Amino acid sequence: MTFTRHVQQRRIARAVRLLRDPQRTITEICFACGFNSLTHLNRVFRKFHHCAPTEYRGRLRRSGPVEHNASAIGMTPGRTGLRRIQLTLGYLQWRFRAGLLLL
Repeated sequence: MTFTRHVQQRRIARAVRLLRDPQRTITEICFACGFNSLTHLNRVFRKFHHCAPTEYRGRLRRSGPVEHNASAIGMTPGRTGLRRIQLTLGYLQWRFRAGLLLL
């Protein structure tokens, strides 16, 4: 995970917590989380939760916690990351069988 993605993930996590407070506006949350514009918050929020902050807040009000795609926020490997893990495991198994890797 890159440093930028880590920072974005932390900011979005904070935004999600703040969205639970109906007294705060989206703009207040935007600046409280370190975003310089509402547009940038919307873009990054969509990348992690596949909806705008306003939509997310509406779902929270209607149904409680909102489900999200875990791979989109870096909790599980995506397709490329999973393939990389599979290749690494295959390589380690080969080395172990060949006697080149001792545990």
